[in-house]
Parts: sequence; C-alpha cells; structure tokens
Amino acid sequence: MDNVHNISQITIDIATQADENTIILDVREEHELDIIALDTSKVSIMHIPLGQLPFRLDDIPHDKKIYCLCKIGARSQRAAEFLLENGFSSLHNIIGGIEQWAIEKPELLIKLTS
Repeated sequence: MDNVHNISQITIDIATQADENTIILDVREEHELDIIALDTSKVSIMHIPLGQLPFRLDDIPHDKKIYCLCKIGARSQRAAEFLLENGFSSLHNIIGGIEQWAIEKPELLIKLTS
C-alpha cells in the first residue's frame, strides 16, 4: 500500500476485534482522553499525541495494520501521512474520528466527563 485509506466507523469492525495484526493509533492530546476514550478492554489501542509522533516512531510496529484516530479525522489523516512518509504501510484514517465512533459504536467507548 502506498497511500492512506480513509475508512468509516462501519468498516472498522475488523479493527475492533482482538486482532494481533491491528493497532488503533489514537493521536489525540492527553486532555482529550479525559473526556471520552475507547474501552481498552474491548479495543487494542496505542496513544501517541500527534506532536509526539516524530519522537516515538520506534514505538509503532511496522508490520501491523494501523488505524489512525483523532477527534474528527483531520489530525489522524496528518498522522497517517506522516507515518507513510516514514516507511509505514497499511495505513488507515478513521474519518469522523472519535465523535463519529460515539454515534456508530458507543459500546466501545467510555465517556469520562460530560
């Protein structure tokens, strides 16, 4: 794969299953996780804020399918493009971000504040 694929929440079902070949990379800031987060007992997730991504490339496995997630999809698109430029493949941007996820897959979320 030589580009980033934009996907909707409906097509992310495969990533929400226990799949050792898949990583959901949440690039939101720490304070955003205090508002709403994915339930890590149901979803395999790695959190690296977008601004830290250049310094943490070694933390991300190159051999996994990577689904990038943010609040609405813009930062995750930038993250996926950055990873592509740095030799990663099998990259997906979750369009609509966690906000759309809250509509389509609320059972996978933990709302921490209102």
